[in-house]
Amino acid sequence: MKTSSEQPRSRLAVLSFVFGISLWFLWCALYGTLGIMAENNTLSESAGYMGFLLGPVVLGIITLGLGIAGAVLGIQAIRKQDPKRGFAIAGLALNFICLCPFLLLIVFMLVSGVSSIPSLIQQAVPSFGP
Repeated sequence: MKTSSEQPRSRLAVLSFVFGISLWFLWCALYGTLGIMAENNTLSESAGYMGFLLGPVVLGIITLGLGIAGAVLGIQAIRKQDPKRGFAIAGLALNFICLCPFLLLIVFMLVSGVSSIPSLIQQAVPSFGP
């Protein structure tokens, strides 16, 4: 039975931490495996291309999904005064560490895309511009 002084148990903090640890493990497993294979000269050219090009795309989609979900769960756990606040803070930090490279890549792609718009317009319509 629950007493009035006992706080409700929440799994939000632990889920946030588990999402962050799983993302960290997946990224380390991908590049660790590729590094070991390259060092032992067992990495073929096609496997290298697949690992370094397709791996980050698939893991990027997983990272965006789990990273955002883990960050939201961590924030909710902190706001609800979860007794496992340390797990929430650690999960929030891990999820942001995993998300930061993708957010920076998106910002870089947007900035480079916006800066190339005038040259694209000039190529499409040669009489436009100076």
